[in-house]
Amino acid sequence: MIDLGKLRLGDVLYHISRVNSVLSRKKFKMTDANGVEWYRYDKPVWLYNIHEIMYVGNVVKICRGNVYNIADHQDEYYFEYKSTNSIEYYFENDEFFEDCFHTPEAAQQRVNELKEQDYDD
Repeated sequence: MIDLGKLRLGDVLYHISRVNSVLSRKKFKMTDANGVEWYRYDKPVWLYNIHEIMYVGNVVKICRGNVYNIADHQDEYYFEYKSTNSIEYYFENDEFFEDCFHTPEAAQQRVNELKEQDYDD
């Protein structure tokens, strides 16, 4: 889990994205010697990508006075994706941060765990 309070500008993180490939898979039909037809796909249902992202800034919301806590009062954290040079922002409580890691090895270990869970389902 990433501690957002300890992030410094320029810190590099590794984010795991999960992509559903059901519509892009190719189905191969085969018939065995007994005449039983079976099939296989060229890729699994879920594909995982590890993206290198860099912390480029944040917007801190400060509420003063008698103000209740709503989603609009969350801090925003901005990251630049190395592969596309695009900048995206996420709120401090987003599930996005559950799939962020400090090292590519830790991210790859999590991908391996997720793949095992996919086969168990």
